[in-house]
Amino acid sequence: MASSSSASSHLLVDAKPFPFSFPFRHTALLVVDMQREFLVDGGFSHSVGANLSAVQACVRPTMRLLDACREARLPVFHTRVGFEPDLSDCPSIALASHAPVHGNAGPTVGDRGAMGRYLIRGEYGHDIIDELRALPGEVVIDKPGKGAFWNTELLHKLKARAITHLLVAGAAYRSGVSAEAVMDSLYRKIEVYKGYDPAVWIHLESREAVLEAARAVQEKWPNPRERPPLFGIPFSIKDSIDIAGYQTTTACPPLARMASASAPVYEKIIANGGIFIGKTNMDQLGTGMTGCRSPEGIPHSTMHRDFIAGGSSSGSAVSVGAGLVSFSIGTDTAGSGRIPAAFNDVVGFKPTRGLVSMRGITPACASLDCIAVLARNIGEARIVWQVIEGADAADRYSKLPIALERHINAVGPQRQTFRFGIPPPEALDACHPLYRKIFNHVIRKLVSIGGVLKPIDWTPFERAGKLLYDGTLVMERLANHADDWLEKNRNYLHPVIVEVFDGAVARQSTAVQAYRDLQAKALYTRQAEETFSAGATGVDVIVTPTAPAHWTIEEVHADPVKKNSALGEYTHAANVLDLCAISVPAGLYPLDELLGTEGNEGRLPFGVHFMGGSRMDAELLEVARRFEQSLDPSATENERHDRYSTVGGSGMSRKRSRDETPTLVEEMNTE
Repeated sequence: MASSSSASSHLLVDAKPFPFSFPFRHTALLVVDMQREFLVDGGFSHSVGANLSAVQACVRPTMRLLDACREARLPVFHTRVGFEPDLSDCPSIALASHAPVHGNAGPTVGDRGAMGRYLIRGEYGHDIIDELRALPGEVVIDKPGKGAFWNTELLHKLKARAITHLLVAGAAYRSGVSAEAVMDSLYRKIEVYKGYDPAVWIHLESREAVLEAARAVQEKWPNPRERPPLFGIPFSIKDSIDIAGYQTTTACPPLARMASASAPVYEKIIANGGIFIGKTNMDQLGTGMTGCRSPEGIPHSTMHRDFIAGGSSSGSAVSVGAGLVSFSIGTDTAGSGRIPAAFNDVVGFKPTRGLVSMRGITPACASLDCIAVLARNIGEARIVWQVIEGADAADRYSKLPIALERHINAVGPQRQTFRFGIPPPEALDACHPLYRKIFNHVIRKLVSIGGVLKPIDWTPFERAGKLLYDGTLVMERLANHADDWLEKNRNYLHPVIVEVFDGAVARQSTAVQAYRDLQAKALYTRQAEETFSAGATGVDVIVTPTAPAHWTIEEVHADPVKKNSALGEYTHAANVLDLCAISVPAGLYPLDELLGTEGNEGRLPFGVHFMGGSRMDAELLEVARRFEQSLDPSATENERHDRYSTVGGSGMSRKRSRDETPTLVEEMNTE
């Protein structure tokens, strides 16, 4: 029936009049309405006199197809038709079509049958039959009628996975070594790295606790084919995120508090099989982008101990970059996840504000704060995002994942086409000359993979970025606390943070100034929406360097406030304008070229920054993935996956050796 071509990464179906080809990484299996109501004696179909034997004949072929898809490690979607218990979402046509007619008192939606009320969500009959039940990590869509997807999250879930074809795709866990064995080996590596950089962790779980957690997930999911997406995956959490029974310090021990409940983002990861390793160091109170503002010590870049790790999610980025965990959850208020990602050669993804709950996380600037996913590649960041996303009614900034429809072509002659904009030359003057040189090569690389460079108005992005620290928005950092908080606690705070807060207070900002800044923010946000519109003048993404330069720890100590502010030259705007953004590793450059002298050993990473429109996260990830893939164009998606040694769930893997892939700098120097 079907075959997979590794050369083309397409699934070929033997159809008539000619075979039909599906792009392997963009295809999904949709299993529709295989519910007890329709397939089991005593269900709704049986009650209305349907021929159950004819309906049940589809079960076995569907099982074979489902098994094949899961074996191929491709995503699976299930649907169920049903309604709320009060029938508030039941269309009148559905009620009318099942009402008693001409004295024939047949069953009606909501009537009670052998398996509970007919077609009501939560009832036994509403669920999928055991033979085809959804496994952890597979998506179940509840819809209010046959074929009715208008009021569901199906489109969003498909877009989030870059799915364009509904036929075959899926992910099954390939078991290798046990999670317990992986954790034991991991802890040996953590102990060694502590000797190299002791400032990564604020709290590290004991080896015994982690091994017990590994045994627990193995006992909970003994069948490899039923394991959730993050099964056995080690992860870390920034120490501004609550975990019940643990202190949340925000790198300020005197102000630490014991968390009574866990943040939803943590709970979702644990529920999907993740193994918690520890809480990571950070710039105190999330106030900083250098990683140099913590009383717990200064983490350094995984690439060179003299250079900053970036912040404020410094420990999160280092724990991933050093291979101590597979991913980390940090936060991002102005680039606090993306900057350290760039400086540690990992991916840093800031979803649109409100798509991931911020409940249970100590705020820095509550209206701008976002979760940051730090991972070793875009595929892994996407997996984590799919686990943790979701509206949260208890989060005042939460929003539903609905966006202006945009299609990034995945088929046909235009399958690689996307539109991108870049800052004007004067905005790029903030970059180190070497960064400008590398970024010019990035532009050529994007064009070579189908990117169409279009002019944009950089003004709203530049002005929005300045609002963050030059305007009144910085005062929100103090608005999180009582009026006398700064005076009572200044002796507990890092000296540079006291300097920042005192500077903000000294401005004596008025309510009038604050409202003017809010009005300006609204104007720039609307202008940014036009930039990312689907019209002829719009772009899919804006591309910049993640940071303008990479400084040593010593350089930051010499001018801590100015160096810190300069780091966010290209990242600040994304938070102010409610955009999604991601930093992607683009290779390594020799230290000699940065310093302009010879004899300096080592290489440092360069990060490329992609910004997308609000709630256009799926499209952003797809364009960024194309760029990431272009750095290793010889490998298909599956071939790249097979090079990795799988640690746990569906696709989470180690980052490839830095020596396996030529860097942009190496390519640039050969041209």
